[in-house]
Parts: sequence; C-alpha cells; structure tokens
Amino acid sequence: MSRHTSDTSLRGPRSAATQERVLDLSPFRDIIKNLCGLSFDEARTATLKNGIQSRMSLLGLACPARYLELLKGDEDEFNNLVSLLTINETYFFRDPAHFQLLTERLVPALIASKKPAERLRMLSAGCSTGEEPYSIVMALMEKYGESARNLFSVTGIDIDSSAFEIAKRACYNGHSFREFPEDLKSKYFDSLGPDLFRIKGTVCKQVEFQLLNLLSETYPVSLQNFDIIFYRNVAIYFDAEDQKTTFSKLSALLNENGYLVVSSTETLAHNIGIMSLIEIDNQFLYQKKLDIGIGNRRTESGSEPRPRASGRSNPASRRSAVTARTVHQDRAAPLSTKPVEKTEVSEQRRPNCLFDKALSLAEAKKYDQAVDLIDAIIAQDPSFCKAYTLKASVLINMKELDKAEGTCLICIQKDQWCLEAFLLLGMIAKIRNDDEAALQHFKESLYIQSSCWIAHFYIAEIHRLRGELNRAYREYEIVTTLLKKGNIKEHGLTFFPLSFPMDQIAHLCNHNMTQLRKKLT
Repeated sequence: MSRHTSDTSLRGPRSAATQERVLDLSPFRDIIKNLCGLSFDEARTATLKNGIQSRMSLLGLACPARYLELLKGDEDEFNNLVSLLTINETYFFRDPAHFQLLTERLVPALIASKKPAERLRMLSAGCSTGEEPYSIVMALMEKYGESARNLFSVTGIDIDSSAFEIAKRACYNGHSFREFPEDLKSKYFDSLGPDLFRIKGTVCKQVEFQLLNLLSETYPVSLQNFDIIFYRNVAIYFDAEDQKTTFSKLSALLNENGYLVVSSTETLAHNIGIMSLIEIDNQFLYQKKLDIGIGNRRTESGSEPRPRASGRSNPASRRSAVTARTVHQDRAAPLSTKPVEKTEVSEQRRPNCLFDKALSLAEAKKYDQAVDLIDAIIAQDPSFCKAYTLKASVLINMKELDKAEGTCLICIQKDQWCLEAFLLLGMIAKIRNDDEAALQHFKESLYIQSSCWIAHFYIAEIHRLRGELNRAYREYEIVTTLLKKGNIKEHGLTFFPLSFPMDQIAHLCNHNMTQLRKKLT
C-alpha cells in the first residue's frame, strides 16, 4: 500500500450533517472485516461511524467514497482507523479477582507440575497498551519476589500498532491507575512528571511484545506452549464464527492442562466444546484437557451448552472451591422412566392456562390465591420451571424470603441453567443486604446470559452504593449499550415489580454515570 499525503482537491464544503447522510457504513464494515477480521454489528454502529468521521475530518476529506478508496491503498491510514476503533477500556489490575486467581491458584498448581528450571509461559492476547501483561508481571513479583524473574515469561500480542508502541514505551498517566494501590506505584514505577509514570526496567524486561492479528492464518513459531492465556474483552470485536476460530487457535497454543482466562461476560460465548469450562474460587475459566470426552463437550446433542450452576445448601454464603469443578456434565437421568398414563385434561386445567391465571392473580396482588394455584400447577407438572420462579417472585413480594429462596433452589435442581432463578436469588440477597451473595448470583446470571441487562444494572447499583465508582460506571455503561439494542423487555423475569419504571432505565443509568464522572474527575 502507498502512503497518503493530504490532497486539498479531495476536500469539499459539505457540512457534517450532509456527510452523515451519505455515509454508508456497509463497505467500511466489509473492508475492515476482510483485512483484519474486526466485526462491527448494529450495536457498534456509532463507534464505527464516529471513527470514520473523525479520521475524515482530520484528513480534510468530505467524501466517504474517497476515504474508502484511501483505506484500500494506504496501510498506514487503515491502521490509524483500526487503532481508533479498537480503543480498549484498560487499566492496571482490571478485574483483580483474575490476578488473585492467577497468583493463588493457577500458578502454584502449574509450578508443581513443572521441572525445576522450566519457566511458566503466559500470553496476553489482545494486550492493547500493555497494562494487562505488565499487571501479570507485577502480580507475580508481589507473590514470588525477585525469584519471579526466573520463573515466568510473559508475551503480549495485539493488532493495534499505536497501542503496541505505547506498550513498549511503558509510560502511563492517571487513567491507567484506577484501583491501583499507591504503594505499588512507587514500587514499580518511576515518576516522569505530573501524572506521568514509567514502569521500572525490572518489570519491562519480563514482557515481550509482538504485533499480530489473532485471525492470521498462521502464528509465529515462538507463540507456542503457553501455560496460561489471558484473553479478556477482545472477542467483542469478532463475529461468532471468528470468535470460534480465534478460540480454537488460542487453544492450540496452550500446553495440556493450561488455562485460558476470559472476562465474565464472555464466558458462555466461548463454551463451544473446545476446552473444559471449569470453576475455581467463584471464577469461571477454561482448561485444556486432552481427554475430554464427547459427553462432556455438550450437555445434550444439538442443544446450546450452558454453565452448570453450583449446588449449595446455603446460597447466601460464598463457595470455597478448593478444587476446580468441571462445569459441563451430562444431564442427570430422569427420576422415573415409567410410561405416563394418558389422561384427558380440559383446556382450562392445562398447566399453561393455569399459569396465565396465576400470573394475572399475582399482578392483581392476590398473592395467596396465586400461590395456591401455582402449587396446583406444580402438582400437575413438577418440571414446569416457570411455575417455581413465579412462585418465588410472589413469595418475595409477600416478604417470605426463606420460602422464596428454597423455591429457587428447587427450580435450579430441575434446571441448573435457569436464568430467572439466579436473578431472584440475587434479588433476595440484595434485600437481605448481603452484597457479596447478591453479586455472586448476578454474576452467575451473566454466565448464563451475558446480555442480561438487569443483572448488570443490579451489579452497578451494588458497586455504586459500596463506593466502587469505576466498577459501577462500567456496569452502567454496559446496561446502556444493551438497551440501545432495544431489548429492554428481555430482562429475564416473568413477574417482579421493579423499583423503577422500565422506560426510565436508560435515563437512570445515564444520570448515575454523569454523577459518577463528576466524582471520578
């Protein structure tokens, strides 16, 4: 590709409004997808449009068709646009639970299986501006001290050349230090001036960076035999097919029994039978096991795999997972295989018809009658999970929290992937002011359905009330993004009078984000 020089003949007097009218994003989506694999669906239209318009304005171009031709012939400009479109929300020790999992569970287990002089190899896939791989090194140094230099090696890869250069310079400002302990800043960084810090050489030497498109046909030979891969908040840029392709490629880079860590909202999207989805200390991740059987890869033939909810006698308490548990297992056999004798049931007495009547009673606040009718439905069809969640919802409104909790647990025994049951358990815990249990249940809801905006909303509310402002802001932002897709009714609840008007959710989130921005600046 040739380099571009600004051509004043390409400039024009068109207004921004005119430019927006004639901006057809389809060919831009196609060229970006074809050249680097990044996908921009309808939910990310604004990001793509704003990026294109920003670059056109900077170059003094008024015609989208001219800019499209420029992208086809100028590699530098194409890279500039990609850099603008792939700006990641990244900072040191983002999602600290993952780094605690790394140092306290994954690394000790892997070291025990290694030869004395053999290093653990770790990969940060989609490392952006470098905060993640450097965080890995600092976490390991905190755990193992100076000996960490000889125990580990870390590699960061990314497609964005601009981010790549920032990572190699290792200079960062305050934006990268959200939730970063001050004592570690002085320990691992040198001050270069007001709000500018450079990572010390002892950390930088532990990280190697390589420029790479994850969708490349082949990877360098050096990218092999990793023990742990961090692949967090990257898959959002790929469509479903490319997500599967990339996940398969990353799996091939792992050693046997190696781990792949993804963000909580991406967990289910990658559960495609390539690796085992496991849970350690309340965190879901993947492990490469060469002996995975077909029965463990899929729950049912032709069905969409969903994470298995953890059974527990007291759902309000946190689990202590001493050993990892494989999340996907075959469904339990039916309690009885005895043929059911056919009986004539009037249309009015069928469970679905009775359910509609019970729901109407609940909406009319005739709770006792609703519960009696739901019990009759369950007696007719004990496998009717919606009846259990409706009963639990009604019991919550009756302030019968223990009974509601027990009903949810029965439902989960019958369907271990029931989104509504986990949402209700989260709400019960929230009413009890048990924030930790509430967060756990809402996160479990997201493992089942990452687009469940109401789970994100309640997580945001809990973080806001606890003063965890950055986390709250991030969750509110996710809610607004999901609601822009028009799925406000897809909240996962059959019946639960929310404490806020449904049509005001987006407004409420934006208001809270505005208030949080003021506190964060």
